[in-house]
Amino acid sequence: MIKKCIGCGVVLQDTDESAVGYVKDINKMDYCMRCFKLKNYNEASTLTPNYSNLELVELINVQFDKCVFLVDILNISSEVIKVFKKINIPKILVISKLDIIPKSIKVNDIIKRIRLVYQLDANIITISSLKSININLIRKFIGNDKACIAGFTNSGKSSLINTLVNDNRVLISKNVNTTLDFIRVDSDDFVLYDTPGFRYEHTYLDEKKLTNLTITNLIKPAIYQLKPNTGILLDEIVLFNNSNELTNLTLYTNNYLPIKKVFKKPDGNYLNMRLKNQDIVIKTVGFISTRNAPDLDVSKLEELIEVRETLFKVM
Repeated sequence: MIKKCIGCGVVLQDTDESAVGYVKDINKMDYCMRCFKLKNYNEASTLTPNYSNLELVELINVQFDKCVFLVDILNISSEVIKVFKKINIPKILVISKLDIIPKSIKVNDIIKRIRLVYQLDANIITISSLKSININLIRKFIGNDKACIAGFTNSGKSSLINTLVNDNRVLISKNVNTTLDFIRVDSDDFVLYDTPGFRYEHTYLDEKKLTNLTITNLIKPAIYQLKPNTGILLDEIVLFNNSNELTNLTLYTNNYLPIKKVFKKPDGNYLNMRLKNQDIVIKTVGFISTRNAPDLDVSKLEELIEVRETLFKVM
C-alpha cells in the first residue's frame, strides 16, 4: 500500500535516506524526515514541487469537482488571476488572511474593485483562518463534492484546511514549497485535497527572504508625500519624484521591509511612470497606491512590476 507524507504529500519510503520521502519506520511515521525536521525543529530544506503551473491546472480540472483558490491581498496580480481563470471547474476566489487588511478598508469595496480591475465574474469571499471568519461559506461551497484547496505558495492553504477539518494534521510552515504533491485530508463531512503551491514566474524576494518575511500581522500602510526631487528606498527599490509637484504614495507592503527617504536619485535603470489613483504591484512585495504621481521614476524590475487601477478606494 502506498503511503504519503501528510506534510508535503510525497510517497514515503524507507530504503534511500538521501531520497525524497525517506522515513526510518514507514509503519510508524506519517511525516517524511524533511517534514518531521521542519515540524519539530524548524529545519527547512527547499525542494521544487512535482508539477509545473500548467500541469497543476490540468490536474485540478480533471481530478476535482470544485476548487477553492486562495490569494492574500498583497499578492493579487494579473499573473495570479490568469492562473485562476484557467481553472474551469466550479471555483471560488478566496482572499485569505483577512486579519492583515487595515480596518479602514471596507471588505465589500475590495471585492468590487477586484471584480472591476481584473474583470472577474466568479464568486469572491474574504476569510480569516485564524478567527474562522467566513469559513462556513467555504464549507457550504464544498458540500459533498471532491474539492481541492489551491493557490500560490504561502497563500494560507494549509491553515484553511486545518480550520475546515478542525485539526492540525496538515503541516503549516512559512517556508516556500512545503507541499510537494496532492494530500488527501478526510473529515466527517467531506474529503479535501491540499495542492502544491503555484509558483511565480519571477519574484523580487528569493525563497529565503520569502520565508523570513511572510506577513501574518496587520498591514500598516506607510504614507509618503514626496516633495520634488525626493524619493524613498523600499529595501533596494527606488521610487523618486522627478516632478515639480507633490507626489502621494501609500505603501501596502510587508512590514519587515526597510523604508527610508532619499534626497538624491541613486544611479541605476528606471521606469518612468505618470500615475493617478493607480497601484504599482511588485510581485512578492505588495503594492504602492498612488493618489497623484505626475512624474515618478521606479527601479526597473523586469517582469516584476504591474500597474493597475487602485484596489483600495482613494479618500
